Amino acid sequence: MRDLFLRKKLTYEEQKKAGLPSNITSAFIEGENDIYIGVNGDIETVTGNSKLKQDILKILLTERGNNLYSSIYGSQLQYYIGKKYDDEFIKSQIKTEIVNTLRVFQYLNKSNTNGDEAIDTLEYLSITKVGETRFDIKFQIKTMSGNTLGLGFSIGE
Repeated sequence: MRDLFLRKKLTYEEQKKAGLPSNITSAFIEGENDIYIGVNGDIETVTGNSKLKQDILKILLTERGNNLYSSIYGSQLQYYIGKKYDDEFIKSQIKTEIVNTLRVFQYLNKSNTNGDEAIDTLEYLSITKVGETRFDIKFQIKTMSGNTLGLGFSIGE
């Protein structure tokens, strides 16, 4: 599935290809990458290491089973929020879930030939309990192109 991005001004050829009437001059159309708002306020695409960071956080924070196109997409990190188990047990479960989810990401992303958008290895993973039910997660990956990226997020309250 290709991602969508907004083109403010469509060419005649794009209107025709998308099957839009001639009075429609802007629309969401298929593109190659994810979107973001640029410094000038225009919607632009995300590529390279920025796209990889976004894709990794998206798969980790999406509950497994909630993606209509892939039943294996996502994680079960939400399951560990608020559980009253031993902290070390919860940390080990979160670690296992992250590693397995990153493996799924590698599998789903295997056709991507851009080395800046593909994981080579997980080099570092730290899980710290903060408060009663929140965990801060920090990790570092190496891309197929050799870059090192640091990422972090929290789960819980």
